[in-house]
Amino acid sequence: MQQAAYSLIPQTQKQATHLKIGQRLLANTPTIELEEKIFDIVNHFNYAIELIWTLDKSPSSNLRNSFAN
Repeated sequence: MQQAAYSLIPQTQKQATHLKIGQRLLANTPTIELEEKIFDIVNHFNYAIELIWTLDKSPSSNLRNSFAN
């Protein structure tokens, strides 16, 4: 079911979708649960890494903003 839903996302929007999912997971995961969910969260950021780098010319700023949102 997840794969079917994922295949419906246009290729041009997949990185942005992963970035949003990663941001929301990070923002909504209680600190006590962060250790067990960190790999899922980072996986979403990894899928969006090109987008994170190209949003702005300052990669550290983009990454910092991704974690802040």
